[in-house]
Amino acid sequence: VVIQRAATEMMIRSLKEVRNLAACEIQRIWRGFSAHVDFMMKVMAAMKIQARYRRRRARSALLVLSSQRKSSTIIQKAVRGFFARIHKKGQLAAVVVIQRAATEMMIRSLKEVRNLAACEIQR
Repeated sequence: VVIQRAATEMMIRSLKEVRNLAACEIQRIWRGFSAHVDFMMKVMAAMKIQARYRRRRARSALLVLSSQRKSSTIIQKAVRGFFARIHKKGQLAAVVVIQRAATEMMIRSLKEVRNLAACEIQR
């Protein structure tokens, strides 16, 4: 009876140890899985934050680029207008020079005609 009781206690003890080891292994696996899930959730949250930050930064860069494009268009418009006015002034000055030359030529021609007419009258 003593041997049976000792054998039974030993079997119960080894069964408890096996169950305890199995429970520890299950807990170890569960804690590892739980820690992995928590880590992956944090990684995904960080990725979402980074994506939103990059999206916002890209939008602001696009707005800056579009405002720069508008600014460059305005500058181009002003420069083109400036050059057009200079060109128009140059053309106007050329017209004035041509008109002056034509007027002087007509006056010279008229003087010559009058001079010839006066010479004819005097003869």
